[in-house]
Amino acid sequence: AKAITLAKGAQDQEDRSAVCTAFRISEDGLVKEEIADPPFFSIDVECIATGYGSCASGINDGCGNEGKNGADVPEGMYNERSHRYPGRVAMVDSDGNVLADIIIRPPQDGKGIVSYLTALTGLTEEICLGADAKSLEEAVQTIKGLLPKDGVLVGQAIDHDVEWLGLTPGTDFARMVDIS
Repeated sequence: AKAITLAKGAQDQEDRSAVCTAFRISEDGLVKEEIADPPFFSIDVECIATGYGSCASGINDGCGNEGKNGADVPEGMYNERSHRYPGRVAMVDSDGNVLADIIIRPPQDGKGIVSYLTALTGLTEEICLGADAKSLEEAVQTIKGLLPKDGVLVGQAIDHDVEWLGLTPGTDFARMVDIS
């Protein structure tokens, strides 16, 4: 019991400034300014399956990845080896307020989808093709509009969520903290 108390005390004394410090980078990338009290957010992306393999880096719409030619789509966002496509994205602020909860309509009315992974995602064909579903582009624009440039994204394996949405650290938000 004493060892646990000592360990907890030592953890409380650790310098966590590297985790809690955010920076604003100028548009030319030359000036790095520390942000004293950055806003924190979390996003979570639930993906649906476009094949029977893994969720390799990037996304795949199962329909030839037509979206990769869209405006503002980062290189590498789409990947033929990936077998996942975003089906839902949610965003909350540091107080737990839900800022967005968006169902994403798969391209070509789900033609390339092999499973909605319902047991894991709660998504179904009816939900993803429903009247309230938005395109991936609309969902990404909504998230970008809500996420301030000095925002810090916190989450478990947050780099996957960021990649699946095509967000860019230092451009769309300040930085991310992975808690996994």
